[in-house]
Amino acid sequence: MRKEQSPYSIDIYNLKNGQHQFEMQVDKALLEYFQSDVMEDVKAKVMLTVTKTETSLQVDIHIDGKVTLLCDRSLEAFDEPFEVDDTLYYKFGEAFEELDDNLFVIPENELQIDLAQALYDFIVLSLPAKRIHPDYRDEWDEDELLDEDYAIEIIYEGEKEDDSDDNDEGDDDDNDDIDPRWQDLKKLK
Repeated sequence: MRKEQSPYSIDIYNLKNGQHQFEMQVDKALLEYFQSDVMEDVKAKVMLTVTKTETSLQVDIHIDGKVTLLCDRSLEAFDEPFEVDDTLYYKFGEAFEELDDNLFVIPENELQIDLAQALYDFIVLSLPAKRIHPDYRDEWDEDELLDEDYAIEIIYEGEKEDDSDDNDEGDDDDNDDIDPRWQDLKKLK
């Protein structure tokens, strides 16, 4: 049991069974708490719907906000909007235990649950892998060639262009690409 309540904690001990709504604000204090350098700043509104039963808690989390990131290419700061919808499940038991990413066992006499780590994790996981400033997103990127879907698209479009330039020579084009040993076998036909 904690003596001090964090700004990202909710009191569950006095909650009656049923649904309860909570609202929180997330700001740079969360980043400072985790000593994070992943983001420069964050401003978000968190809406929580807590459903309590005799044996469990279900916490539906909706986060809507923006983070300030540094561009991987230019090192310029930019704001990136994000939105998160996820659910945490808590079962009452003997002692605290993490069963899965979103499933926890908490002591039956627990006064509050601290959501700081979950909120931080949800925000970080919602961020793009490549942090490119919006001014540079339309530019051609060499790394796109490493993207399999993009490479397949280029190859497929290239084949379409080649097919449209055919001048009905038929199998004569195929003969240019055949190994000369196979050319001799074709003569036997």
